Amino acid sequence: MWRWLTLALLSPVAWGMGDYAATIHNSEWTHSGSNTLCTLAHDITGYGVGRFELRPGRRLTFVVETLQPGKGEGEAQVTIRPPPWIHDAEARAPVAVKLGRGKRPLVIEGALGEQLLDALKRGWSAQIEHAGRSGAPVRVRASLNPVNFQKGFRDYLACSEKLLPYSFDEARRNTLRFKSGKYALSDSMKGVLDRVVAFVRASGEQRYRIYIGGHTDNVARHVTNNRLAARRIASVADYLVKNGISSSMLSKKNHGESRPVASNRSERGRALNRRVEIRLVKSK
Repeated sequence: MWRWLTLALLSPVAWGMGDYAATIHNSEWTHSGSNTLCTLAHDITGYGVGRFELRPGRRLTFVVETLQPGKGEGEAQVTIRPPPWIHDAEARAPVAVKLGRGKRPLVIEGALGEQLLDALKRGWSAQIEHAGRSGAPVRVRASLNPVNFQKGFRDYLACSEKLLPYSFDEARRNTLRFKSGKYALSDSMKGVLDRVVAFVRASGEQRYRIYIGGHTDNVARHVTNNRLAARRIASVADYLVKNGISSSMLSKKNHGESRPVASNRSERGRALNRRVEIRLVKSK
């Protein structure tokens, strides 16, 4: 007996009428992944795609993408049900979720997404339903067929074990703070840069640019401060390049003492101003 995970979607704008599902002959679960993203996707014939997505530092997300974008918003009810051959189990209480606009009208994050994946793995079903905005009895049912699920799921699990331990949000902005007159990198600074290097190399260098901004306090002369900021920038850039980052990815800007983040009237403020800012920016 084939097991099914059924997503019943009652469209707020009449995306269409009828049932959409891959047959047991063309059902396929496909995995794709890297150190920064693992996915497990299933084509829903004539309707779109249901996909599980896992990123470093984030909880599992389940997304439904439709071929026809939704133009309205509403509330859906998610109910996880046991298969009919398990007689002593009951359906779980419905959970309300938001149904949005566009081609990704359904995005379920966190615990509920994990429950959906677990239900599919165990042969349970999940139904996601909501009333039509116009009140018309239009019903769209998109079914995820778990035939050939296990191989894709095993590949997904293997990918998840290789994810980086930090997310893009954690890697994209870092600040290194220097002692007065110094520009050499400490071990802790190198650790921060190692994280940036690992993330960029795992993601593919063509996807990012690295901005390096050098700053000082205002204790010395303007010319001296500019020279010191340049040396701090060079220390960071040289370390990145020596560890496999292409110099063409780097954008450098010497701000000297011109952009303080705190008052230079106190030692604490001056310590905050003696810095190099590293920003990871996605390429267009």
